[in-house]
Amino acid sequence: MAEHEPQQKRAKLAEAAPEAASTREHLLLPYRAVGSVTGPVPPAVVTAGKDSFALCAVGRSLHEYNLAKLQLIHVSPALPKKIRAVAKEGTLNIAAAGGVLYCFKVRRLIWTATHSKHAKVKQLIARNDVLLSLASDSTVKVWNLSSGELLNECTFRHDATPSLMATVWNYKNKVVVGTVQGHLELWNFNTGSLVHKFDSLGAGVTALATAPADDTVAVGLADGSVLLYNLAFGKVLFKFQHVRLGGRAPAVTAISFRMDGPHVMTSATELGEIAVWNLDKKKLEGLLTSTVQAAAQDEVFETPHQGRVSLLHFLPMEPVLFTAGEDNALKMFVFDKLAGTGKLLRERRGHYEPCNGVQFFDSRLVLSYSQDRTLRISHVFSDLFNREMSQGALVKEARKRGVQTLDLRLPAITCLASSTKRTHDWGALVTGHRGSATARVWRMDNFAIMTKKSKNKDGVTPAATLTSPDPRDAAAEVSAVQISRCGNFALLGLSNGRLHCFNLQSGNYQGAYMDDTVEGDKAHSGRIFNIFLMQDNSLAVTVGADCYIRLWSFPPRPYSEAGEDDLLAFRMAMPTVPTMAAFNSANCFLAVAKPDYSIDIYDVSPLNLDTGMTEIVAANVRRIKKTCRAVPAKLVRAFPSRHGNALTALAFTPDSRLLFAASLDASMAVWDIPTDRLVDLVKFPSAVTGLSVHPDSYFVATTHAGGEQLYLWTNKVKYGHVPTAVRGDGSALAVADLFKLPEVTTDGTFEDDVEEKDEKEVKIYDPENPEINLTPEQTEAEKALIAMAEGDVPGCIGLSQAARNKWMTIVALDAIKKRNKPIAPPKKVDAPFFIPSAEPQPGSLQAKEKEEQDKKQGASKIMNSLKTEGVADVAAANNTPFLHLLEKADFDGALALLEEMGASKVDLEFRSLIDTNYEAFLAASGGLKRKFSLTDAQDPDAEGDDDDDAPDALSLEVQRRSSLLLSFFEHHLARRTQFEYVQAVLNVFLRHCGLAAVRDPDVKARLARVAMLQNEDAALLSSLVDNSLALIRNFIAPA
Repeated sequence: MAEHEPQQKRAKLAEAAPEAASTREHLLLPYRAVGSVTGPVPPAVVTAGKDSFALCAVGRSLHEYNLAKLQLIHVSPALPKKIRAVAKEGTLNIAAAGGVLYCFKVRRLIWTATHSKHAKVKQLIARNDVLLSLASDSTVKVWNLSSGELLNECTFRHDATPSLMATVWNYKNKVVVGTVQGHLELWNFNTGSLVHKFDSLGAGVTALATAPADDTVAVGLADGSVLLYNLAFGKVLFKFQHVRLGGRAPAVTAISFRMDGPHVMTSATELGEIAVWNLDKKKLEGLLTSTVQAAAQDEVFETPHQGRVSLLHFLPMEPVLFTAGEDNALKMFVFDKLAGTGKLLRERRGHYEPCNGVQFFDSRLVLSYSQDRTLRISHVFSDLFNREMSQGALVKEARKRGVQTLDLRLPAITCLASSTKRTHDWGALVTGHRGSATARVWRMDNFAIMTKKSKNKDGVTPAATLTSPDPRDAAAEVSAVQISRCGNFALLGLSNGRLHCFNLQSGNYQGAYMDDTVEGDKAHSGRIFNIFLMQDNSLAVTVGADCYIRLWSFPPRPYSEAGEDDLLAFRMAMPTVPTMAAFNSANCFLAVAKPDYSIDIYDVSPLNLDTGMTEIVAANVRRIKKTCRAVPAKLVRAFPSRHGNALTALAFTPDSRLLFAASLDASMAVWDIPTDRLVDLVKFPSAVTGLSVHPDSYFVATTHAGGEQLYLWTNKVKYGHVPTAVRGDGSALAVADLFKLPEVTTDGTFEDDVEEKDEKEVKIYDPENPEINLTPEQTEAEKALIAMAEGDVPGCIGLSQAARNKWMTIVALDAIKKRNKPIAPPKKVDAPFFIPSAEPQPGSLQAKEKEEQDKKQGASKIMNSLKTEGVADVAAANNTPFLHLLEKADFDGALALLEEMGASKVDLEFRSLIDTNYEAFLAASGGLKRKFSLTDAQDPDAEGDDDDDAPDALSLEVQRRSSLLLSFFEHHLARRTQFEYVQAVLNVFLRHCGLAAVRDPDVKARLARVAMLQNEDAALLSSLVDNSLALIRNFIAPA
């Protein structure tokens, strides 16, 4: 935001715009970026116990995945620059951005160090307590991993340019360095000296990996060779070669050895292929495809990755291979123990080429399409539901035709329409594709494209493709698509101006819309840019390149000549050729972008046009020529140009209050339609290529030029923000408010571009001052939430942060125990006949003697154990950590301790404080001679042993503990925090300790104060609920 801009920029903008950018609040706040999995930087993989973790660099952030389910578990704060190298050791995550090293423990920054101010670090290796960093200035520096202290430095000669390095498991303090010139060098990083330089290998070193055998490394070269090299003898043991049919061999980029027994090595190339080599037979075992392992080169129809493979890593003692590629994908392959072949275990991926557009399907799912010719579904809140829409059995079809799978993918999507009405019956998506006159239909219940074999629940085959039957449309391209509100019909607009209608349920062709004033049986004389439908599904609106807006009757009816006269068709002329349009069906507003970058908004409702119509009549449209009646266009708003280039996206909010307009100059304007004002003008690092508003206006989704990610922004207007007008022409403000795209961070914050910042500003990651990472609005909101949680907001009740089932289980524990009580005792298992019984037989003499002995011992067991303990000993034995915190008046700590316990432990804690101590106190003082009851405690003149002092000792201890507990409840009820949990615990106290607590007058007084606080809370809750209930009743009351 503007308060983070460099000082010189702010000084210039102060003269250009009196309204300082720092005083303005933008309408959008960055929420999260979707679709980022990994980048071109090789990930770092470590194993801790039974789990393995992978650390990936995505832009300026670190993503840590648990490989058990390939689940994202941690995301680091955004660093000042793009990350170029990562390393991981234990819980420490190290990243290199530029020439600076950052060491995190999960999300907390431990230390930073500068390798070089001018060179960029390109590789990191963490081993034990040592970190090695290789930079582009041909230096290797050695750091203490715990403290970040520089230990040593290795400097290479001018004739050696190091490309990468690797450590050898049986070489202490040694590192093997490969050079661009094709040499291997062995360095002692402890002394910083060169140990040995090996002979040239013939090509530049592009990959290194340590072999399980002693003194052996695998070397990948730029000419596609893979060498097993013995460092002790300085010779090549054997050599493998990657061959690419029809061209040069690709460079090897990654190597890994299987560690669970079989002698297998895998190697990957810059073209995305992964080869499996049998080291015992010294031959190629097979090649991995996107799903399985193929036996030969001619069986590979799709490589595992589209582009360079950055990492191969076999998990220790497991037949599992983890791979990462530049195509924004992580994959795991498992190798069969018997056959030894690999197959895909799990994957996580996103778009690997820039996105072309985005559209919300419903309130949770977002659709995005990219230049990689794929259609993907993303979840607004969770990445676990992200997936790619299937295009059918492409691998099987590619094998039949003998071509690559990529060649069978559909062309890139250019337009998309969706409907949520018939999701489980037939296709819910219709897409138009580049250079194709055929539209494709997709299902959302199985996330796949429709095929000719697909059938609905009635056994009918719905439409799979929508193609015009007119041969004149064969060379045209689908330029616009739309699905009716009912989900039964689809409209196709072509680049030649024709407009067709299809039935999605049956796939039947319904007819074409035509205008007699247009030659060639067309709806428009030029390209159809957009198709829209009214909210009541009565009219279709089309915008064409012939400067006309046309309205057509909808939906189509069965063919009838009598219906021609009832056909409703209007056309409205526009002053210039439109470039794109957006429609709001709630009030029939149509926004049209003009070549001068301005925007006009028209009211296209036929009831508001000068047509003389008082109602809308639907009619037949099956190939009927009808002359469209010319009516004047009703201009509602005319927004001037605030951009420096053509518009790329337009979108209304569902309530038609705001209009978002994005341009090729990377700016986006937000217009308030009721007040006719520009309320926000921002500039992105790259131009917006796709724009969509959430169905409930909570979010705005954008895609950007050159980016594979989908970005979600929070709409502050939905949460009460009142937009203010932008003063002046807005040009200076657009430069000042340089928005940064939201990073994929768990805290939802985003950092400014810091290319112009100095290195001292890295202090923003100080873990002692986490608020500095927040914007002012977020800081105030955070303080308000903290105050609410601490009970500092008057008139409010703070709810518990614990899960609902945690405190509900405490209240219903007795019912749960009763429900889980076994119905019948466990059945006795008879021993085999040949095993003699250790117990005496029933009725025998030995059995009778054992019963008499047990009775004698049972009568004295309790007395023998309790008489040895005094009252003080019993009290000390029940002095639990919870009671200790109560005695110190640490009531917040006591509540935190209870929250860590389970429901059964909380119940046992209160039972052990008072309820279970009666017999113990009485037994310790000889009180078993008479039974102490509630009547005895209430009536001091009751008959009994006057010399027995156990009731006094018991009463004092009960009074003390009850007072502590009631003070605990008074404290939390007065603060009104953790309300549900405190109520649940109070319920347990009253059920198990209430009778013992009422024996003392002082305790009764404390109980009265607790009752008073409870009444106050009940009155507050009642007022809040009654207020909302009155409003609801007012809304639903009949007029």
